[in-house]
Amino acid sequence: MGVKVTNNGFGTLSAGINSSATTVTVDSGQGARFPALSSGDFFFATLVDTSNNLEIIKVTARSTDSMTVTRAQDNTTARAFSIGDRIELRPTAALFNEVITPSELTISGDLTVDTNTLKVDSSNNRVGMGTASPSRQVMISRSIADGSGELGIVSSDSSTSGALGNIHFGNSTDTSLASIRATADGATDSAKLEFNTEKTGAAIETTMRIDSNGFVLKPFTPGFSCAVGTGHGATGNLTATAVNWGNIYQNFGNHLSGTTFTVPVTGRYFVTFGGIAGQNSTGSAGRMQMQVAGNVVSIQARGEEGISYSQMAASYIIQLSQNDACTVKIHDRGMWTGGQNQAGTNDPHWSMYLLG
Repeated sequence: MGVKVTNNGFGTLSAGINSSATTVTVDSGQGARFPALSSGDFFFATLVDTSNNLEIIKVTARSTDSMTVTRAQDNTTARAFSIGDRIELRPTAALFNEVITPSELTISGDLTVDTNTLKVDSSNNRVGMGTASPSRQVMISRSIADGSGELGIVSSDSSTSGALGNIHFGNSTDTSLASIRATADGATDSAKLEFNTEKTGAAIETTMRIDSNGFVLKPFTPGFSCAVGTGHGATGNLTATAVNWGNIYQNFGNHLSGTTFTVPVTGRYFVTFGGIAGQNSTGSAGRMQMQVAGNVVSIQARGEEGISYSQMAASYIIQLSQNDACTVKIHDRGMWTGGQNQAGTNDPHWSMYLLG
């Protein structure tokens, strides 16, 4: 869609028109000298009378020799014209202005700018920058040793304080669902990069932030740390009731409740637990193990045999599935024959954190 031109378009009016007429008709067969117009197309024409008075018109539709027009274009005045007056395609300021700054531009087929500065592949619906053969819907390429690409995004949104650039992701109704945003971190040359979720009618939630020092903040990553408390003497064994954690120090997402951590998302988790092990009269030390969905994890924390009190700890990475129920149980080796209350495990603690 846009302005159309043709060489040597001219004709004579087959009927006179007044200053408000919107249809111009030329003599039979002369309409073919003028451009054919599709929806949205137009051309400029000049009406000239025998006294060389003229008016520039905009032709928005043509059916054979009949033209639909908009009058008084390009600073000219609408006037009456007589039968036999001329209509011509002439160079006009309006034509050149439209070519230089078109209101619409339609290109049929591919678009190539300077070989590979910009390439629009109309056959495959792909756009390439820095490549003449884009293999992705939008592809940016640089022909340098490390193969890196550059995409500069500068924000002009004054409503977002400190905004330096934004990439928004939305659905078919243009509702923003997520964004990657760079914002000023104290100074315009010191920025932080944020990854956000954006729900309609709700505040933006920053799910990850990388600050100017390279530190990564992930405020919604599931994890917790807890303990039972000083002087706890656990009773029972690995088949008994799971430990009820009375002191919960951190509980990101509130997925730890009482005895159980319910896995919120499938992934790899870092686990650590331990305490102070006591031993029984035969010298057997207490131990701790984690269970997943009632099954004991093979790795355990175990005290040192033959020692009244010994420190025990275990740490590892484990793959867990969403909704797995994780608990910790303590094996009680009984009472110390010396009369000291050293049964099981004192001061047990447990922590878990999603790695990814």
